[in-house]
Amino acid sequence: MTGGSRAATMAGGATLHTARALKERILDVSSRLLEASPGDLEIADGKVAVRGVPVSAITLADVAAAAASDDELEVNGEFDGGKGGWSGGTLVPGPALVGRRRETGRSRQAMERRYRAR
Repeated sequence: MTGGSRAATMAGGATLHTARALKERILDVSSRLLEASPGDLEIADGKVAVRGVPVSAITLADVAAAAASDDELEVNGEFDGGKGGWSGGTLVPGPALVGRRRETGRSRQAMERRYRAR
């Protein structure tokens, strides 16, 4: 048994929780820029806008630039798999970095090649 199914569960769960936390941070920063409640905002097609008012949209690159000086979009966390029924640990890649280049607004992705047992 290689533990592949455990790795998928752990990496998938960690990714899900991190993506949710990042979305919350994006909406918080955007709410200040758009002067709207985070609950009134939606993210679609690389933009954040007040729901029902598409002309209010700002790009994710604009949000990232506004948050860059304070690292407001940095998300760190741990995922222990909840109440999984398996024993032992698994190997999960170290943090994935996803962002946008300030100069172009294009997305960039990098994966740190560090592995650690969980």
